[in-house]
Amino acid sequence: MPTAFDNGVISFLAGNYAEARTYFHKAAEEAREQADVRREADSLRHLGTTCRHLQEFDLARSHLLTARQMYESLGAGYRQEQLQCTRHLARVEADSGYQKVALVDYQELMRITAEEGFITQHAWCSYYLGHLYNQMGIFWEARNVLKDVVNISREIQDAEIEGFATEECGYTAERQGFPQLAMDCYQRALAIFQEHGGGRWIANENRVKRRIDLLSGGHQTLFNTGSAKKKSFGARLFKSGGVRA
Repeated sequence: MPTAFDNGVISFLAGNYAEARTYFHKAAEEAREQADVRREADSLRHLGTTCRHLQEFDLARSHLLTARQMYESLGAGYRQEQLQCTRHLARVEADSGYQKVALVDYQELMRITAEEGFITQHAWCSYYLGHLYNQMGIFWEARNVLKDVVNISREIQDAEIEGFATEECGYTAERQGFPQLAMDCYQRALAIFQEHGGGRWIANENRVKRRIDLLSGGHQTLFNTGSAKKKSFGARLFKSGGVRA
């Protein structure tokens, strides 16, 4: 029988964030009653991330800070989880309008994860940085960062990171006026989520499908005539093993 935590993960991946919040809150309470610090920290970390999706930013900060303190109390063996909390806290800052604070936090996290050899966490931080650059309208920086994330994700065979980074590359291309390249990236991201998610990454699939539908509705003429633009941007994006359509 699935636990409250398991049900929370299932709901979260399906995009049912209010439901996920209830499950993760229950999981945290159960772990607290059993004095299971690790399980409580895991539940609070997921609860904080869920609250961010619900735009409950104060609650998200509180849960993530508490989770990080718990991981710190468990010792150096939980360093990666500590960094995850810090990364999610930076995303809370970005989504709540404090983009410059988030930028400094991400850059510091990238330095730390590189120095300490946490390659997966480094890739996630790089993706979040690329996403932030897109939020700030710094699209060429976003493209450069995200291209590297795609390459790294393939090297470490992390399909989830590759899917997110490829989707974000599509957004960069779309904002810069390259709809065909954006469509290529979105379709590639959707294929990654469908192939590797095992039917569980429903929220990711639905988000990309919405992007595809919106792009299809607004740029049909450009899809037929915009191949020259696609090449000029694509040549740079695909250089050195960048995003493959």
